Amino acid sequence: MILGVGVLMLIVGYFFMSQPPHDGFMSLSLSPLILTAAYCIVIPWGILARDKTPTESPVARGD
Repeated sequence: MILGVGVLMLIVGYFFMSQPPHDGFMSLSLSPLILTAAYCIVIPWGILARDKTPTESPVARGD
């Protein structure tokens, strides 16, 4: 789910970058912020995120 949000942010960022005028707010300011957040925060978070399901350790089972 988190990786999907990251990919969606990448698509939106590149879409904003391609919009004319190329010296406007969206292509020069907003799209680099979105792309940086997607590449540096959301996608690594999606890769490193784990389910919080409790697992039994061998010590707790008595093995």
